[in-house]
Amino acid sequence: MRNKLKKQQNGSGDAPAKKKKRQRLDIWNKLAIAVLTVVLVGCVSVFTLLVNVISEAPNFNPEQLVAGTSSRVYDKDGNIIAELGSEHRDNIKYEDIPQDLIDAFLAIEDSRFFQHNGFDLPRFLSSALNNLASGSLSQGGSTLTMQLVDNTWIANAKAQATQNGESLSAIDNIKYKIQEIYLSLLTEQSVGKKDILVNYLNMIWFGSDGGTRGVQNAALYYFGKDVNELNLSECAFLAGVINAPASYSPYYNYDLAMTRRNQTLQLMLQHGYISEEEYNLATSTNLAFQLEESESFTEDPYQSIVEMAVQETRELTGMDPYTTAMDIYTGIDSEAQQLAYDISNGEVYAFPDQYFNAGLTLINNSNGEIIAMGPGREYTGDSTSRNAATEPQQPGSAMKPILEYVNTFDILGWSTTHTVDDKADDYFHIGRDLQNSDGQYMGKMSLADAVSLSRNTTAAAALQDLIDSQGSSYFVQYLKDMGFNDDVAEAFDIQYSIGGGNMRCSTVQLANAYSALANGGVRVDAHVIRSVEVRGGDTYEYNADETQVVSEGAAYMMSSILYKTVNGGYPMYTSTLATNAYSVFGKTGTTDWGDSGAQYGIPKTAMKDEWTVGYTSDYTVAVWTGYTSTGIENGYYITLQVLYQNFASQAADAMLDLVSANSTPADLVQPSSVVSKASRDGGLILSQYYNTEESRSEGQEDDPNSKQRQERMELQKKCKDDPTIDEDCDGYEEAMEELQNRCSADPTIDERCDGYEEAMQQRQQQQACEASGGTWANGVCTPATTTVPDNPGSSQPDDDETTTAPSNG
Repeated sequence: MRNKLKKQQNGSGDAPAKKKKRQRLDIWNKLAIAVLTVVLVGCVSVFTLLVNVISEAPNFNPEQLVAGTSSRVYDKDGNIIAELGSEHRDNIKYEDIPQDLIDAFLAIEDSRFFQHNGFDLPRFLSSALNNLASGSLSQGGSTLTMQLVDNTWIANAKAQATQNGESLSAIDNIKYKIQEIYLSLLTEQSVGKKDILVNYLNMIWFGSDGGTRGVQNAALYYFGKDVNELNLSECAFLAGVINAPASYSPYYNYDLAMTRRNQTLQLMLQHGYISEEEYNLATSTNLAFQLEESESFTEDPYQSIVEMAVQETRELTGMDPYTTAMDIYTGIDSEAQQLAYDISNGEVYAFPDQYFNAGLTLINNSNGEIIAMGPGREYTGDSTSRNAATEPQQPGSAMKPILEYVNTFDILGWSTTHTVDDKADDYFHIGRDLQNSDGQYMGKMSLADAVSLSRNTTAAAALQDLIDSQGSSYFVQYLKDMGFNDDVAEAFDIQYSIGGGNMRCSTVQLANAYSALANGGVRVDAHVIRSVEVRGGDTYEYNADETQVVSEGAAYMMSSILYKTVNGGYPMYTSTLATNAYSVFGKTGTTDWGDSGAQYGIPKTAMKDEWTVGYTSDYTVAVWTGYTSTGIENGYYITLQVLYQNFASQAADAMLDLVSANSTPADLVQPSSVVSKASRDGGLILSQYYNTEESRSEGQEDDPNSKQRQERMELQKKCKDDPTIDEDCDGYEEAMEELQNRCSADPTIDERCDGYEEAMQQRQQQQACEASGGTWANGVCTPATTTVPDNPGSSQPDDDETTTAPSNG
C-alpha cells in the first residue's frame, strides 16, 4: 500500500517536470520558426529586390560589346567631319595580342579571368574587406568582363541619371553594381573568353586622347609601333596606365608612369607570368627611350571642337559616342574651323618664335553655337594637352566693357557721353595709386575715350560706384550669369575692374559674354551640338539656356561706344578691325606677369597675355595670344616688338571677314528704350533716366588723338602759376574768390574785377591831372593857381587909374 502510494506520489511529481520540458521545447520551436520566417521573408525580399534591380538593367545585346560601330559628327551643312570609333580606333584580333600584354592585364586587373564565370566572388569579397578596413573605395574587385560591361552599358546609365539631375547615392551604386554583375554573367554565357578580352582591349581608353580608344592606337601613340611589336616593358606600361590615364601619362608625369609600370611588372612576377631575370631587365629599362608620341592625331583641324561636341553629347544623352553609335549634328562652319586651326598654329601669320601661341573661339551671337575653335600649338589631340581656346587666362582690359561700363547705363543712369576723371588714387586699397599702362593721368575725358584708351583708373572708379550701389554679391551672380566659372565669380573683388586679381576666363567664355552685347543683352550658353540621334534609339535636341544679363538698351549703348573704339580714330590695335564693309565692334586687353614671372627670369612689367574681342551683329570672336608652357619656362614673354605685330587683332579680323564675306552683317538697331540726351550733345541715355541731371548736362567731347587733352595738360601747367586763368584750372573758384576780395580794395589789379574799366579810366584821369600839376581828390582834378611875376623898372597901374596917350604936337 505504501509502495503504491509512493509510486503515485512519484508519478504525480514527474508531471510538472515534463510540462516544463514541453514549454522549453515550444519556445525553441517558436524561435526557430520565427528565425526561419525572417530568413524566408528576407530571402523573398532580397529575391524580389534583385528581380526589380535586374529588371531595370540595360537590355543585354552581345553585339554592343564589340567596339566596331562608329558615331558620326556633322558640320552645319550636313557634311561628315569626324567618325568616332573607326577613325580613332583600330580593332585588333586575339592573334595580334602579345602574350606579355595578356599576362600584364591579367596580373594587374583580373588574375583569375580564365577561371571565373564573369564574377570573381573571392576577389570581390577581398576587395570589399580591404575597402572597409581602409575606409576608401580604392579596390574595385571588378573582373575584366565586368569592366567591359561597365564601359558598354553601366557608365552610360550612370551618366544619363546624372544628366537628369539625379544624385547617385550609395544605394544607387550598389544597384548598378548588381546590374553589372548580372550582365557580366550573361556575357560569359554568350561570348567566349578570348572575345571578351579582345573587345575589352579594343574599347578601353588609354589616355592618348578623348577619342582614341583601343590598345592598337595606344601602342601607336605612346611607342609608334603596332601592338604585336610591343615588348614586355611597354606591355606593362599599357596595362598600368588605364587605371588613371591622365595621372600616369609619361608625357606629363614621367616618374609616376614609371612607378606604375614597375607595379605591374611586380604583379606579373608575383603571379608567375615572368621570371626574376625578365623582371629585373624590364624594370631597368628607361621608358623614356621608347616613347614616341605619335603626331597622327594632331593634324585633324576638327579634333578640339569635336571633343567638345563629344563631351556635350555625353552630358545630353548620358551615352558615350565612342561606344554607342549615334549621329551628332553641330553648328561647326568647316571653312571657319580650318582657318581658326591654321591661325592658331602659326600657318596664316608667321609667329615670332617657336614658343608663341594663340587660341580663339568664334560664336554665333543669336544661338550661342561655337562655329570654330583654334586650340593652339600645344594641343595634340591628347586630353591632357593644353587647349589654348578653353584654358583660362587673365583677360585684362577686355573685361572693362562687359563688367563695369555696360552696367553703369542700367544701374547708375550714365549716358554714352558721361564725363569721367582719369586721376591718381588708391582704388584697390593696397597702399599705392593705381597706374595706367602709360604711367600718365589724363584728367577729365569722355566715356568713349576712357573705354577706347583703356584707362584703368576710370574703370576701377566705375566699378566701385557700382559696388557701392548694388553690393559685391550682385556682381558675383552677374559673373555667373555671364558664363564665367563659379569659383572665379565667387572670388570677385575690385581688381576684376581691369581683368586682374583672380579673374580668369577662356576664349569661349569671353566670346560668349561679349555676344550678349550684340544680342539685345541676352547671353545664350555657348555650345557646339544641335541634336543627337542614337541609331535605333531616341533623338535628343540641345536647348541652350538663355540669360538676360543686361538690358537691351545698355547692350546697344555699350556697342555704340565699342564701335567708336574700332572706328573712331583711336591709336589702338582695335583699329585693325575697322572696315567699310560692315559694322564691327571690339576691345583689346593685356596683362603683365607681376611677381609670378620671377621664377622664370621674366620682368614684373613684362606682358603675359594679349587679347582681342571683335564682334558684328552676327558673330563674336575672342583671340588670346601668349606663350606655351615650354616658352615660359625658357623665359619668353610678349615684348613690345611682338605686341606691335598685333597678332590677336589680325586673327580676329580674318575670322570676321571670312564669316561675313557671303552675308553682310546688318547694323545693330537702336531700341526704343534708348533716347538722345536732353542736352543734345550727341549722347545716348536710357529713357528711364531722361529727366536727370546726367541727361541735361553736356559731356566731354571725344578726343581720340588727345589733341584737346594735350592743350588741357599745357593749360594745367599754366594753372599752377595762376589758377584764375581758366575755369578748368584746379582751385579756380577759390582763386577767383580771393581775386574778388583783392578787387574790392583795388579794381585795377585785374581786368576781370568789377568796375575795372571805370577804375582804369579814373586812374588815367588822375595821372593826367597830376601830370598837369593839378590835384586829384575824390575823382576831381583841381588845377594849380597862375601868378604873374613883377617887372623891374616899371609900374602897373591900378584898375581904377586912367591912362592918357601922348598927343602929337
